[in-house]
Amino acid sequence: LLSAFVLSVSWLSLFFTSRLLTNGPDLFFIITGLYFFWKGYANNKAKYNIYLSGIFFGLGIFTRFASLIMLIPVFIYIILKEKMHFIKNRNLWIMLILILLILTPFFIKFFSYKGEGSGVSGFFKHYFYERDTLIFNYVLDISYILKGLFIFLLVIGLSYFASLFIAPELVFKDEEIRKKLFILVWVLLPVIIFGLITSAVEERYLMLTLPFLAFLISHGAISITRYLKLKTTMAAMIIIALMVIGAYSQLTFADSLINSKKDSFIQLRYAGEWLKQNTKETDYIIAAGQPQFMYYSERNVEPFTSNEDEFQAKIDRLKPKYMVLTSLEQSPEWTYSYPQRNQNKVRPVNGYFFDQEQKQPAVIIYEFIY
Repeated sequence: LLSAFVLSVSWLSLFFTSRLLTNGPDLFFIITGLYFFWKGYANNKAKYNIYLSGIFFGLGIFTRFASLIMLIPVFIYIILKEKMHFIKNRNLWIMLILILLILTPFFIKFFSYKGEGSGVSGFFKHYFYERDTLIFNYVLDISYILKGLFIFLLVIGLSYFASLFIAPELVFKDEEIRKKLFILVWVLLPVIIFGLITSAVEERYLMLTLPFLAFLISHGAISITRYLKLKTTMAAMIIIALMVIGAYSQLTFADSLINSKKDSFIQLRYAGEWLKQNTKETDYIIAAGQPQFMYYSERNVEPFTSNEDEFQAKIDRLKPKYMVLTSLEQSPEWTYSYPQRNQNKVRPVNGYFFDQEQKQPAVIIYEFIY
């Protein structure tokens, strides 16, 4: 109950609920999948729970493919529990088949796509090419996510793992130790993976850690009352006070952030709606910020290429109608001077600005000249 409360007031979940991103639905699907997995497999309840876990895990990965990494702690737990005997577990195979069936449309689209960054090589180039190691930055970012009292309670809540570090050899025999390792891996894995493959720290990449961070915060609050040996009524009052203080910090920050950011990308919406009104369904658009422009324009949106020669080849192949430059989404450096250097190829047709004086352009739409 305490964990659910902490999760419900998290500024991170509240803020990104109001954003056009997949992290919120993904969190729901993956955590629901974990619930059914734990109920059906770890607690040996009805086997249909394991099948439901496969469905929800599949939906989560389909929603946001990066969530695939969260199957790693699940697999580790299975290995520790059954060792290699899991191979004979029919229910686990059905779970895996359900995941793959749900992902089938994704794989069909992935392998049939022939645009920029396509295929397995494009996947690895996107995630692993010239990346800095940001693991430590993501660790520090947890304090920014939790803020104030909740980070203090988290530090105390880490005592939950004490028995795991005291007797790690019991991980094959003791279910409680196994559960603690599972939680630890679940929390650390996104920090490590996204610390290796992302070019900048983004709090939303750690959203899948929130349920267990909330659990550790709750454990920290309860540990304080146990250490002080308080009576039930006093302990409850202390815990409620800690939750209220922590929640106030989260909610006030969420309110401030949502209000300050609510119109921060509005120019992309205006530009996308204009593109929808001024293109046919078969037209192509080249722009950074593909998800936003695809959503608002309902058109085919292709990314910029890494260099100008490849860009010309893409123009010759796709015959796009418009090119969009925006400071809200980064595109290759050469693109910003391209219109000035190629006035015989593109002309500006519309623009949206940050200021009323129209001196700070946010989005400029160029039409290709053929």
